[in-house]
Amino acid sequence: MRSNVPNEAVVRPPHDAAQSYRALPLWDDITIPQMLRRTAAAHPSRVAVVTLDDSLMYAELDRRSDAFAVGLLSCGLEPGDPVLFQLGNCVEFTVAWYGTLKAGLLPVATLPVHDLNELVPISAQIRPRAHLIQGDLERRPLGDLAAALRREQPSIEHTITVRSPTSARDATYDALIADGGVPPPSPAGPDDVAVFQLSGGTTGTPKIIPRFHAEYLYNARLHADFWDYDDTTAVLHVLPLVHNAGVSAAMHPAHAMGSRLVMGAPTPDSIAATMATLRPTDMLVTPGLAAAIVAATKAGTLDTGSLRNLTVAGQRLPLALADEIETVLGIPCTQLFGMGEGMFLATPRDGSEWGRKNTVGVPYSSADEIRIYEPGTQTPVTPGDVGELCCRGPYTIRGYYAAPEHNAVAFTPDGFYRTGDLARADDIEGQTWYAIEGRIKDLINRGAEKINAEELENLIFRHPAVAQVALVAVPDERLGERACACVVPAPGTAELSLDDLCAFLLSQGVAKFKLPEYLQLFDALPVTTVNKVDKRALRSAVADLASG
Repeated sequence: MRSNVPNEAVVRPPHDAAQSYRALPLWDDITIPQMLRRTAAAHPSRVAVVTLDDSLMYAELDRRSDAFAVGLLSCGLEPGDPVLFQLGNCVEFTVAWYGTLKAGLLPVATLPVHDLNELVPISAQIRPRAHLIQGDLERRPLGDLAAALRREQPSIEHTITVRSPTSARDATYDALIADGGVPPPSPAGPDDVAVFQLSGGTTGTPKIIPRFHAEYLYNARLHADFWDYDDTTAVLHVLPLVHNAGVSAAMHPAHAMGSRLVMGAPTPDSIAATMATLRPTDMLVTPGLAAAIVAATKAGTLDTGSLRNLTVAGQRLPLALADEIETVLGIPCTQLFGMGEGMFLATPRDGSEWGRKNTVGVPYSSADEIRIYEPGTQTPVTPGDVGELCCRGPYTIRGYYAAPEHNAVAFTPDGFYRTGDLARADDIEGQTWYAIEGRIKDLINRGAEKINAEELENLIFRHPAVAQVALVAVPDERLGERACACVVPAPGTAELSLDDLCAFLLSQGVAKFKLPEYLQLFDALPVTTVNKVDKRALRSAVADLASG
C-alpha cells in the first residue's frame, strides 16, 4: 500500500521465517480490523468496552469505527499515513484506534504525558500527517501542545480532538463520526505494518517499533489463550491503554475473544468504584498498584471478590507482596514480563508456587526462542548463571524503524533481540522458567514508565549552574524507583534547588513524569578505574533518600 513511511526503513521478518509461522500455523491471514468485524458479527449485542460513564457494544464499536475511518479519509488522509495518538483511557480511544486501522492509517503510540522533547524527534522520524489528542485531560492542555508541535513538524496537517473543548482549533471526533458510512477496504494486508509502538527510550529518543497485523494478532491470541479469556472475562486496564501492554494484553485479546474491556484510572477511588460497579475478572498492574489494592482490600475499602487474576508486571515483585496477594485476595499471584518489541513471559496460575513468586515464568509461544548470553556477545552463560536475555520468535521484531546503526547493536546477526535485561533460567519440574535479575540499560523504572538517564543528563547539563550530572535510581516502595539528579555545581553559581532544576527541565519540554524527584549535590562525582562516573557508588550514596 501507499505509505508516508519508507518501506526500506521497516525491518520485516525473513521470508522463510514468515512462511514457517504460517505453516505451523501461528499467523492468521487477517488484519486487526477484520478481527474486530468477525467478533462484532458473532457477538453484536455483547459489551465490547465499558467505563464508569460510557460503554459500547460490539456492533456499535464496529459501526462507529467505520464512521471514524470515513471521516479520516474525508480529511484527505491516505492509507499509510502515520497518526500520533495522545489519548487517555476513554471509550473514544477504541473507536479511534480501530477506525484509524480501518482507514489503512498507522497509529503511533505516543502518550498523553509526552511533551515536545519526545514528540518532536519522534515526529521527525515518522512524519505523521495527523495528531489525535484528548481535549478534557485535567492539567494537560494538549491543544496548545499540538499547536506547538505543528509549528515544529510541517508534515502534520490535521489535529483531531476527542472530547473537544469549545476552543478546539481543528477537526473533532464528533464531527468525523457524524456522517457515518463504511470505509473502502483498507489496502493493508496481514504482512503490513499495523501500529508503531515506542521503546523505553534507552538511548535518548524512544525507538520506533513496527508491529505487523498478523504477528500482533498472534500476540493477542497467545495472551488470551494463556489467561483463558472467554465470554465471561472482563479485563480491567487502568494503565495507559495505548502502551503495548494495553493493546496486546488487554484490548486486542479481549476483542479477539468477544470479552469485555473495562477501562479506568490508576487511582484508589477509581479502582474501587470500577471494581464495585463493573466487576472485572482480570487485571494487569504494577507492583505499586498491587500493593495499593492489597492495602485497600485489607482496610475494607475495596471489594476484589470478582477478580480471578491479578497479574503483576513492569518491575520486580517483592516476595512479601506476592505472599500478600495470595493471602489477602485469595487468588494465585501471577507475573508477566513483556516488551513492546514482542515476547511475553508469564507465570501460569496453576504452576509452581515458588516459580510464580520468584520468576516471571515461561514464554507464551512454543515457537519463542530464548538465549541467555554473556552481555554483548553470542556466548551462552553456564546454565543457572545470569546473563543477557535475548529472544527471537513469531511476534518479536527483527529491527527498529529507520535505525540501522542501533539495530546492528540491538540484534544478533541471526535475529535475536538483545533485551538489555539480565536473566537467569531455572528448571522447575522439568520446564524452564526465567527470572529477571536487573538490567544492563541505563533506565530508571518509575511505576513501569522508563526514564532514560542519558536523555535527562544531557538536558540538565545545559543548566548554567551545573558542571557535572548523573541521574540514578532511588528505590521506592510504591513506584519501584524514583530519579535522583546527582550534580556537581558550576563554580561561582548560586546553590541549585530541585524546584529550579525541574522548572528548567519543563522549559526544555520534558514530560513531567521524567522530572527528577531528588537532587543531591556533590563536590565531585565518584569514578571507576577507567574514569567513568561510578553509578553503582552513586546509587549507594543516595539509596536512603526515600526513607529520609
